[in-house]
Parts: sequence; C-alpha cells; structure tokens
Amino acid sequence: MSVKLNLNLDKPTSIKPVQVFHSIHYKGSRFRLATGQSIEPKHWDKDNQEVRRTRTNFGEYNRIFTKQRNTIEKVVLDLEDRKQPVTKENICTRLDWLNAATSTGEGFTVIDYYKKFVSIHCKAESNAKQYNTTLTHLSKYQEQKKITLSFAHFDKAFYSLFIDYLLNDAGMFNNAAGNHIKHLKTFLGWAVDQGHIDTIYFKDWKVTHEENKAVFFLQGHEIELLATLECEPRLQKVRDLFLVACYTGLRYSDLVSLKPYHLQEGFILKAAKKGGEDVRIPVIPELATLLNNYWGNKKPLPNISNQKGNNYIKEIVKLAGINREFIYKQKKINNATETVYKAYEMASWHTARHSFVTNCLQLGISPEVVRQVVGHATFKMMRRYIQTDNEFNKTELMKLSKKTL
Repeated sequence: MSVKLNLNLDKPTSIKPVQVFHSIHYKGSRFRLATGQSIEPKHWDKDNQEVRRTRTNFGEYNRIFTKQRNTIEKVVLDLEDRKQPVTKENICTRLDWLNAATSTGEGFTVIDYYKKFVSIHCKAESNAKQYNTTLTHLSKYQEQKKITLSFAHFDKAFYSLFIDYLLNDAGMFNNAAGNHIKHLKTFLGWAVDQGHIDTIYFKDWKVTHEENKAVFFLQGHEIELLATLECEPRLQKVRDLFLVACYTGLRYSDLVSLKPYHLQEGFILKAAKKGGEDVRIPVIPELATLLNNYWGNKKPLPNISNQKGNNYIKEIVKLAGINREFIYKQKKINNATETVYKAYEMASWHTARHSFVTNCLQLGISPEVVRQVVGHATFKMMRRYIQTDNEFNKTELMKLSKKTL
C-alpha cells in the first residue's frame, strides 16, 4: 500500500474535546481529513492510534475510525487503478462521512449544514434573511453546475467559479457578491470548528467592498416636512414610526420591539438585537412628543412588516414632495454604472438610520457620541453611514474664505 495513514488530535494538549483527523501521506504529499469525531486528549492512546478504554463508548469510536481508514485505503486503490490523481479533493468526494451526520447516520449535504448553521448563528430575522439569500445562490450554483456540493468543493478553484456565477450569471454588482462571499466564509469557519472541513483555502477569498459609497439619506428640513405632513391614518402611523427611527437611529428590528419600559429618565435604554450592543439614546423633544402621543395614551407604537412599511415610506416621502434626484453608483468588477432615482424611490426604514448619523455629524455633534448612541463598536463600522450633500460641502468649504460669496 503506497498510502500511509495516521490518526492525530487537532490540539493534543487541550483539556477539552478536540477533533480527530486522518493524517494521510502519499508519495510525498501530506494532507489531513476530518473524522467528524471529538475526543478529550486524556482518553487518546497516541501509540495505538485509538481511544482508551477510559472513555465511554470507546469501542464505537474505534470502530468508526477503523471503518474510515479502510474506506480511505480502498478509495486510494481505486484511484490508482483508474490512473486518476490521488489528491485530497479526489478522495474527499468519495467519503460519505464528510457529508453525513455520523452521530445519527442521517445523510446531510452542505446545503443541510448551511441551514443548520443559519438556525444557530442568525438570531435576528434580518440577518437570517441575508444568509438565506446566500443559501439560495449556493443552491442555484450547484444546479447550474449539475453537482451536489460537498465540503471538498470549497478548494482553491471554487472562489473564482462562484464569483463568476454571482457577477455574470446572477447579474450582481461587486458589493452584493462580496456580501455573499462574506456569508460563505463565516459558514465555512463554523464548519471548520465543527470538524466538517479542515481546508483553509476560503480564508484567502477576497470580500469586495466599495469604500465611501454614496448612501441615500434625508436632510434635516426634509424630516421636518414629514413631521408636519397631513396624511391618512394608515400612512400616519408608519410616518410616526419612521420619525421615531429618524430621531433615534434605531434599526427596524429594534424599532418594532421598542416598549414603554425602554424609556427611562429621558433616555431610551435598549440592547440592540444585532450585535447585542447596549444603546443609550437621549430623548429629544420631538421624540418625546411622539412617544407621549402613543405611550402617554396607553397605545403601543405602530406595528407593520418590514416590506410593507418600506412601501408606505416611499409613498409618504413622495406625498411630502421630496422629489430630488439621487445618483446610485455600482461597480461590477472594474466597470461602474450610474442610475438616477427620485428620493422617494430610495427611501426605506434604513434611510432613517443613515439620516440620523449624517444629520447629527453635520450639526457638529461629536462622532464618538453618535457612535455610542447608534451602538457601533468602532468608528470604522459607522463610517459607511456617514454621508454629505453638495450644498453642505459648499457651505463648509466657504468657511475657508474671508469673503462672503
């Protein structure tokens, strides 16, 4: 037999359970494959390559390892007979346990593991939605390629193939494609921790992101227009909730879970659903009036779905006569495109958060204060929310001149 197999622990000095790996040596090449099993190092017999009798179910573990070793040897022999390269990728595609739940014997695919990951990792509904969109594209990708994705597919070549699919077949721009790569890298990092995959090729995958990309926001006087707008009851409730977001910078997920007990001594005190950061938001008079109209009369804040609310917000902004144009720029690889939208076409729940951050900074409020209020851990995280408009830039730069133009 031209292949040499050993069993090794991932971290043999650990006091906690660690992954057991097959170390494979074949004609100068070395690589390892996950067994899918974890053992406390104190129960591992290094010399005999097996679990000690001190471990409960030691015999079951050792039978799994023996069966896997025999399977690997048969796969190597088959590859040699077929005169195919004996590579890690070629071996992995033939090993069922890399895509199976070994504890139950139930067949699991990468797609199944991804769904499990989302259920554990994504607590916020909005976060789960983003990761599930990536799942949709993974499913479409494997349909297009006529394959069933296994963890062995995530090799050096996969990144180029998947990016090509996202940009060309799915018609995405750089930022959208970059977000899907980011989600996939997070999933694969989890898969490594779980022992389903031991390759680290994905750590070198580039997440495309356009810095200083213009993001739509409402200017201060436009928010005042919304506050004084006369509109029918169905729109008025959404308008009120949108204004609460403009005065607090809260995300939609935190906005709809806002309760009277969060208001304490002139502050809104709340743990953000995304990231879990505690936010402490001073209540300005306009916000106090709005909240009192509801909570002071023992009425809850309006409750509406994210998507329906976004549609109503566009209708409200249009009704207020806010029709200025906004140039939306996107890149696909190195080619840029520009699309012109009306302000009301761009408006959404997230517009309120962008507006809060930008207007606060334009009014000269300390960036550190704004960062703490919106719950960002670092200023870098908040930077993409910061926008300016041409008139503001002009007014600020005129301060350099001693003349009034």
